[in-house]
Amino acid sequence: MANKETKRVCMKKTPHQSYMAEFRELAVRQAIESNKSVSETAKELGVNANTLHISIHK
Repeated sequence: MANKETKRVCMKKTPHQSYMAEFRELAVRQAIESNKSVSETAKELGVNANTLHISIHK
């Protein structure tokens, strides 16, 4: 099998990615500041609780 060259591609953020980053930041803030559990907050926001837990610890 021949060696394949790998190219590094610099990808710009799309508006969707920026929106997702903003949503993630707001979700983390809400989970931390609310009196509810992370699981309850995640359910209200329609996201996976494990994903929210991971985002909090980043």
